[in-house]
Amino acid sequence: MCPSRAADRLPRARLGRTERKVRNLNLSQRWAFWLTIGGDVRFLSHHDMMRLVERAVLRASLPVSFSQGFNPHPVVSLSCPRPVGVASECDLLVAKFDSSDGSGEFAARLDEKLPQGVCCTGAFALEQGVSPRPVRMEFVMELDDDQIAPVRARLDELSGMEAWEVQRIVSVKRGRREKTVRTLDIAPLVDSLHVRDRSLDMVLTPSGDLWARPGEVLKLLDMDERTSMARLVRTNIDYGLPSRQDDVCRGGIQNKIETEKSDD
Repeated sequence: MCPSRAADRLPRARLGRTERKVRNLNLSQRWAFWLTIGGDVRFLSHHDMMRLVERAVLRASLPVSFSQGFNPHPVVSLSCPRPVGVASECDLLVAKFDSSDGSGEFAARLDEKLPQGVCCTGAFALEQGVSPRPVRMEFVMELDDDQIAPVRARLDELSGMEAWEVQRIVSVKRGRREKTVRTLDIAPLVDSLHVRDRSLDMVLTPSGDLWARPGEVLKLLDMDERTSMARLVRTNIDYGLPSRQDDVCRGGIQNKIETEKSDD
């Protein structure tokens, strides 16, 4: 082909790609889905959870957008990664859709394709420019009878300390075996920590992007992190949204949740 003709075609090809991107941008809309996670699924890592929800979105035939490039994948994300072993009643899945056709059935369609242990309890369209960002997390753990007194005694000790120092691995550089350990004071990151009846209530808030980890708090209470994390439930997350709009297509979902609880 003559170089001059190739040059003539190049601007029009670029213009076509630009027009397609603008058209997709105008049609796209982000949706958020409330998820509850329990059972054996709570032991999945964040990476495995992402694969699970991506497959569920595709099997539900939702109009999800795909990323650009040689390896396109669904544009979905979990707004607040969940610690391994911790159950959750308030995970938020955000997906970018090419259209909103059939939006009233999005939650039910996704819920039908999720495995046992994961339920979709509602869905709503995110406003333009609004991105869920966690600003407060609440956890609850049921205590055994022989744990209540020691935990309360340890809480009394912690209340008299100026700092709650923990050791955290902050980075592991590629090609190096040694680990970088940093001493952190997580006391300013724990908004509330107390025993109520037979349960331990924990409320965490960040300082910038820095959070206290639930496992670190449990270690401060002289509790075994591995076994205790499996009993912890994340009951609420404040994502900084204007309001929780979870009233879209809840038919049949509550029955599934009750059925799974009865099976357990």
